[in-house]
Amino acid sequence: MEPPPMRLLLNELAGGDMEKKEQGGGDVYTDDSCRTYDDSLLRLQPFHISEHIWNGAEDKVLKVRRATQSELRGVEIPAAIQDLLQRAGFMGMAQISYFPVDNHLISPLVKRWRPETHTFHMPFGECTITLEDVAMLLGLKISEAPITGYATMDWGALVQRLLGMTPPKSMLVGGRLRMSWIDRHFSNVSKHIHIQEQLERYTRAFILRIIGGYLLTDHSSLFVSLKYLSFLEDLDVCGQMSWGSCVLANMHREWCVCTNYDHKEIGGSGILL
Repeated sequence: MEPPPMRLLLNELAGGDMEKKEQGGGDVYTDDSCRTYDDSLLRLQPFHISEHIWNGAEDKVLKVRRATQSELRGVEIPAAIQDLLQRAGFMGMAQISYFPVDNHLISPLVKRWRPETHTFHMPFGECTITLEDVAMLLGLKISEAPITGYATMDWGALVQRLLGMTPPKSMLVGGRLRMSWIDRHFSNVSKHIHIQEQLERYTRAFILRIIGGYLLTDHSSLFVSLKYLSFLEDLDVCGQMSWGSCVLANMHREWCVCTNYDHKEIGGSGILL
């Protein structure tokens, strides 16, 4: 019986023929160049999507979840909020135009992702997305205060306090807010430029739409978690928080979950790929 796919990949990297030997708690594969691979290191291989496909399961294309294009993400960033976005640390992300994500291009990468090491095992070696990549590509902070806080609170009251209006109950599901409600009430910046407080509310809604639509998407693409809104209260403090590490950790978690064959969708920040 031939070795499973990851062992074949390791053999390919080694550039030789594999020979199986039993040693300790797992199988060890050696090749003619004397490199050795301990099968016990890839402890999640029985659950990995590559194992299922190797055993005859149907290959499939995963759907990268993201929100539809919003009027808040038009061609130009409203000039009135550019300074506030800069202070909040989201100006770089706001400058990234909306572009389609190719599900067929990203899906094969899942088969190369290893939850044990959080790296892609490619024919040329291992690689991964790093904090430096997040900082360079998205312009988010990676070395400041962590994103952590309360998981439950009065979400309606939070939205009223920071966005200036209370959403109907139909727009709230647990601690999540429908992004269509944000689009409906904050699509026209001209309605929110009369006083500084209005501008700050609009900026919070603008950033929240980016978070829910592009950075930290859930598997519905319809909601955004309001736990992130609480970090937007003081935009200067928000600009000193490590949003980049939050985005990367969330993406790694999503990729690990999606190596399970039963999953059909990928959340998180698909634009990083």
